[in-house]
Amino acid sequence: MALTSLSTTQLKIDFAFSLKQMQVLAWTWMIISRVNPSLLLEITTFLVI
Repeated sequence: MALTSLSTTQLKIDFAFSLKQMQVLAWTWMIISRVNPSLLLEITTFLVI
């Protein structure tokens, strides 16, 4: 039982962490798109390929 609750807590922490990372990525994306749209295009192309 203890192991299950521990893994659940770990999952919650991982989820919160990944959510925070996505938030940071979204903000970075927005800032770059306003400051340098061509750079955003290059990054997108790089990620897709």
